[in-house]
Amino acid sequence: MIKDAERTEKRSPLKDPPPRVAGQSVDEELNRFLDEEIMPWIVMAIFALIFAVLEWVRWFSDAHPHPALVTAIAGLVAAFCIARAFSHRKRIRAIKQGRDGERQVGAMLEDLRRIGCIVIHDLIGDGFNIDHIVLSTRGIFCIETKTISKPPGDAKATYDGERLIVPGLGDYSQAIQQVRASSSSLQKLCQSLTGKTYPVRPVVCMPGWYISSDIPGWRHATWVLNPAAVIQFISGAPESISQADVQALVHHLRQHIANQAGHAK
Repeated sequence: MIKDAERTEKRSPLKDPPPRVAGQSVDEELNRFLDEEIMPWIVMAIFALIFAVLEWVRWFSDAHPHPALVTAIAGLVAAFCIARAFSHRKRIRAIKQGRDGERQVGAMLEDLRRIGCIVIHDLIGDGFNIDHIVLSTRGIFCIETKTISKPPGDAKATYDGERLIVPGLGDYSQAIQQVRASSSSLQKLCQSLTGKTYPVRPVVCMPGWYISSDIPGWRHATWVLNPAAVIQFISGAPESISQADVQALVHHLRQHIANQAGHAK
């Protein structure tokens, strides 16, 4: 009987996978990048150096080795591999900066729970990824974080409702198009889950930046704000969805996320 029990497949005591956290998809991207673009070169360099060491062992054991030639080859291979690995430092810094920005914004959005908002981080859909979603009676907000390096002096971006101009980078309006596409995908997902159509507000969040605009930011169809302003704008938005609809939508979204995680195993 004990042997039968031992042969029984063990299962996790957790019914559902843990919720995704802010920046999780960026962490996954970073891990993939390190595994695919960095580690192969490091491993090749290590093997080249090990090969050289073995030749020196043969030299001291009088086994007619050629350590000088092998060392020269190993050194060249190792230098090339290490150079290739270090050439990705800028990319790694950018990924880490994006991840840290998502985590900072996610932590700040958690403060909205005090007014009854539900916050979901890192929603991955079919062909899209959303950094943060805020659901409440004040509306549904699709938030994309853009952690952009700041130039010396004041970090001021300008936004007119369509074009986003970032000093040193020029036109950054692709961020507007991206969040609008994500919002449209989220709206379609909510409609498929509930049978109802809810308006979704696109929001670009830029940590550390001041956003200059000719008209009040809340009047734009797509908000471009720093994290503090996002909290302020959502907190001050008029109620537009019933509490029952919010609870039903949250339930369906969480079930959808759990199903996705189950299929990914």
